[in-house]
Amino acid sequence: STREDKLVVLSPLDPFFAYLKVGLVVALFLACPVWLYQLWRFIAPGLYATEKSVVAPTIFSASALFISGGLFAYFVMFPIMFDVLVNQMMPQDLTGSFTVDNYLTILFGMTLAFGAIFELPLIIALLARVGLVTPEFLVKWRRHAIVLAFVLGAVLTPADPISQTLMSVPLVIFYEVGIILARVMAKKRQQQLAEAEAASASS
Repeated sequence: STREDKLVVLSPLDPFFAYLKVGLVVALFLACPVWLYQLWRFIAPGLYATEKSVVAPTIFSASALFISGGLFAYFVMFPIMFDVLVNQMMPQDLTGSFTVDNYLTILFGMTLAFGAIFELPLIIALLARVGLVTPEFLVKWRRHAIVLAFVLGAVLTPADPISQTLMSVPLVIFYEVGIILARVMAKKRQQQLAEAEAASASS
């Protein structure tokens, strides 16, 4: 049987600030197309015209990935982690009583972290698209990336193996997906560079 855990408040203002935190995080996820577009406008001056043409699919993909990561953390990662920590790792003679602030801090930190993690394949693809990384570089550093994924899983999650695995394994999978996307983007970049050189030579 599971424990009956209830959230507590230590100040009359705690519920008010809890609503503010919930509103801010929800707004951050709902408004992600807006702030992603502003981020794109910041880096757009340094891109070629052909690279600027992918702004719409990039923003759509980034928004979908960020929201998907938050939903995965909220509906899958956090319930499992909370169950392990409270119902399995906590001694039976202890009674769980958690403040709203601590509970929301862990929950929101987890959702934002997974939102960022789900962006990894797209970030790798974009870096390959502009020539900052190559598929060969990513393959060469694969083992280091796997080790780093499990280190991040250990640092960003509580000390239970289930939570660490649920964070580290997606990182490894997304890195591999990023390598595949990087190969596709690298080929497109080489083709465009070849076409640009041919056009300049003919002129």
